[in-house]
Amino acid sequence: DTVSPSTLQQEEVLLQGASVLESTSFNGTANITTVSTSLRVTGGHISQRVDKTAIVVTLSADQLNSIKENRDLCTSPRNCFVSLTNSTVEDIAGNNVHTIHPHTAQQVSLLTNDTTSPRLVRWNLNMNESILEVVFSESVDLSTVNPPAFTLQSTTNATNTQAGSITLSGGVALGSNGVTLRLRLIPFDMNSIKSLSSLATSRHNSYISFTNQAIHDMSGNLAAAISAQSGWSVSLYTQDSIHPQLLTYNLDLDR
Repeated sequence: DTVSPSTLQQEEVLLQGASVLESTSFNGTANITTVSTSLRVTGGHISQRVDKTAIVVTLSADQLNSIKENRDLCTSPRNCFVSLTNSTVEDIAGNNVHTIHPHTAQQVSLLTNDTTSPRLVRWNLNMNESILEVVFSESVDLSTVNPPAFTLQSTTNATNTQAGSITLSGGVALGSNGVTLRLRLIPFDMNSIKSLSSLATSRHNSYISFTNQAIHDMSGNLAAAISAQSGWSVSLYTQDSIHPQLLTYNLDLDR
């Protein structure tokens, strides 16, 4: 039997066969590939189209993010191919699929681009290490982070007259592209936060909001905004336990 990579959608790989395929025989040895890199399709959910000539592999979140983080893989049909071994899948009669070698990998027929905004999943604040950690629903591009789009607020609704809030003025993104943004806050912002006794002294008065300009995903989609009227509570809060230290002092004996 022969199989061609008919479709790659946001979360699915569709393998189209020339005859009826046996979905339970799929062993996950297909590779999404390009000239310089490849990704083995493993795990995920396997299903079958009504006519049973196609197998749909729903990618796991980790695999989907691995594709998105690689700018050389499946950003267009020109760099999106599939190779597979003859043990990848069988037809209903038990015949193995024909091997598709990496050097003759088949190009995708239809590629559906990612148009979904990355959504906030949870966020953490470490006041000891000055780290704001924001976890998104998909991989984000750290080079696009915009710290002034983030606001820390003392209540879920920052428009409340009793609420305290600080909009960040800067920060440095740490690590590499992925679902987690780790932002090291600058001293000015940390001191501004600490100057407000009602803000970020515990998990009970630590909320976050941000505009859609906060960060982009790997496809350039803007983040799904969290409004100042519906701030999200912190998930993991680490209290400031570092004692202040004297840095300098001046002595004037001419008085």
